[in-house]
Amino acid sequence: MRQNKVLKSTAIVLGIVVAIAGGYVYWQYRTSRPVDLGSIPAYTDGVPVTDIVEPQRSDAERQLRDLASTAQPGYHLVAERFLSTNVQFTFDALRHDVERFLGPDGYYLDRDGWSSDHMSYYSSYRHHGWLRQRFNDDRIVVTDLAKTSLPTASGGSVHLYGYFRLATSA
Repeated sequence: MRQNKVLKSTAIVLGIVVAIAGGYVYWQYRTSRPVDLGSIPAYTDGVPVTDIVEPQRSDAERQLRDLASTAQPGYHLVAERFLSTNVQFTFDALRHDVERFLGPDGYYLDRDGWSSDHMSYYSSYRHHGWLRQRFNDDRIVVTDLAKTSLPTASGGSVHLYGYFRLATSA
């Protein structure tokens, strides 16, 4: 009789532990979804990237793309989004603005860096936690042409920056 009570109590406790652990794993899985780059709002209202004159626009996009693709060895680009602004621009302000939107999706700042010529900056973000990273180990990289203004078709100048999602090459 006493043994049955112990077995039932053990089964109940074990069931509760398994339910809690399963709920935690499921929550980690659900919160590790890749972020949609289109859901990250623009830093400021800017002019469309297509207003930047060619070939400057293509060259600038290539520079940002190259920096993002080398920011995390072993990763490759899977998504990109370019934006431009015609207001005073500071990369630190952009980095802190982006953190507000990536944080709720489980991302945190992994590292900062710059191009070899110090003309472009980047910040790389990854998921919090070992388990969440097992479900999705993508990286979000924010890049910026630090000291470069690009001419527009209307005669003004803008600052170009980009958001990139990288995934493992495996």
